[in-house]
Order: sequence, then structure tokens, then C-alpha cells
Amino acid sequence: MVEPTTRSNRSSLVSNDGLTLIEVLIAAVISVMVLGVVLAMTMSSRQISNVDSLRTDLNQNLRAGMDLIGTDIRISGERLGTRSGSQVTAIEVIGGSELVLRRNLVDAVLPVCADDQNQFATGTSILVASTDADFLLANPRCQVIDNEVPAGWPDNVTAWRNLRLANGGSMRAYLFTPAGGGQGEFFTYDGETAVPAAIQRNATAWANTYDIADGVRLYLLEERRYRLVGNVLEVIVNGNDTAPLRLINDVSDFQVRAVMRNGDVRTDLGSAQSWTNVAAIEISISGAVTRQRTDVERTLTSRFFPRNVLSN
Repeated sequence: MVEPTTRSNRSSLVSNDGLTLIEVLIAAVISVMVLGVVLAMTMSSRQISNVDSLRTDLNQNLRAGMDLIGTDIRISGERLGTRSGSQVTAIEVIGGSELVLRRNLVDAVLPVCADDQNQFATGTSILVASTDADFLLANPRCQVIDNEVPAGWPDNVTAWRNLRLANGGSMRAYLFTPAGGGQGEFFTYDGETAVPAAIQRNATAWANTYDIADGVRLYLLEERRYRLVGNVLEVIVNGNDTAPLRLINDVSDFQVRAVMRNGDVRTDLGSAQSWTNVAAIEISISGAVTRQRTDVERTLTSRFFPRNVLSN
């Protein structure tokens, strides 16, 4: 007997290459699963790469800010040593959130040698030396010393003049009095005269009241005030609040502590506590950044030694 040449109930389950339909479906499911795993791994790898990139960028940003502050801490106090009779505070910490660093740009500290309180308070010319014998008896610091070129110019005025000209013709100078715990203010210094020995300023009245009998002095200071405003760590140079410099962005917290030689840790350090007793300034900068629904936070903490305490 001859059997039928086809069996419809079996041929419908067999593909042309010999695989059954069930095997094809299983292979398709496995392929989809493999592709899903590969896709998940790819997405995870991409997410890790994004996080690493964000973390690296944030670390570099915080480290750049930390390095700049650290450099300024190390050089703070230059030419402001107690041996020279200076009483300007080189380092201040305010509320644990602001840091003020100062250094003197030139060795010459000019005495105020005016003998007229009203003229000093309102005039644009500040006498810094005198040839009046009677005045010099009570104010020997105002003696004219002329040993350097050019002749006829007090040496300390020459030092100021040279630095002013090297900086474009005008500079921010600082007037300071040790009276009352010390107070001062910045002003623009834009000229000088040899006879009488004086420097020129561009203001007609001081913001504060100073008594020339209190030993008022003049400095060519560089002052940097670090503070956090919003998420920007900014620095104010020489009291110029109207034009702060943006140091770094994406900062969530900025903390400052003064570590003293006796082990005390202070979040406030002013003129009442000598800056020469500082062992280290501790800085903590925290940053936070969000990008493509990825949040990254990081905190850097470092201690810096203000080396000029060794010369005092």
C-alpha cells in the first residue's frame, strides 16, 4: 500500500531549513533577552561613565579653587611682621564662612605726617614726611630719608612711586590706625610729590573718622576676601565689593577654621587674636552638580600653613 505523500499536520510545524516553529520562537525570545541584557549593560555603563565624568569635573573645579586659596594663605602676611611695627592683621576668619588674607606689596609703610586734622580729613594730599624741626621732635618717624635715586625724593615715597607706575599709574592703598582695635579703609592712590613729601588720593573725605595723633599709617596692601554667594565662591580684591571675582561655580558650602598653635580651633579670628599664632588654616569646599538627572556631590578639605608666621 502506498502512503500519502504529505502530512499537513506536521509540515505546518516545520520550517524550510528543518527548524520547528517552536524552536524559532524560543530563539527569538532568547535573542530579545540577550539584546535586553546588552542594552541594560550599555545604559548602565553609560550612566557610570557620566557619573565619573561629572565627579571628575567637580573634583577639578573644587581642586582649582582650593589651590588658589592655598597659595594665598601661604603668602599671607608678607611684609606685615610685628618686627616692623605693623599691626595690620594678615589673616581673619569671620563666622567660619569668610576668609580675609592680606600682604604688603612693598616694605615701605608711610607715616601720616599731617599737622592739620581738618586738612587730613578732607584734603586729597596726604603728607608722609616733614622737614619741620619742631614737628620732628614729636614725630621722628616723619624724618626724610633720601639715600636712593632719584635725589630729592624720600626713599619710601620712591618705593611707592615705582610700584604705582609699574601698575598702570594708580593703585588701591590702605589707610590704617591701630586705635580702637584697628580700623582702616582702601582708597585710590594716583600720584605723589617730593616737596612736600606727599601722596595723592582721589577722594575728598574718609569713610571713617581718624585722629592723626593715633599714628595713622599707609600701606600698599593686597587684600583678598573669600566668601560664598549663592553657589559661587567669589573673592573681593582690595575692598572692591562692586566687582567681585568669580572663583569657582557649583559650590554648596564653604567653611574656614583657624587651627592655633595651642590646638584651639576657631571659626572667628580677628585682630584680638594674633595671626602669628596660627598653625594652619583649614578650608572645606563642598560642591554639588546635577546633569541629565544625575546628582554628584563632593567635599574637599585641606590645611595650609601661612609660612610668614615664622618670620614674626
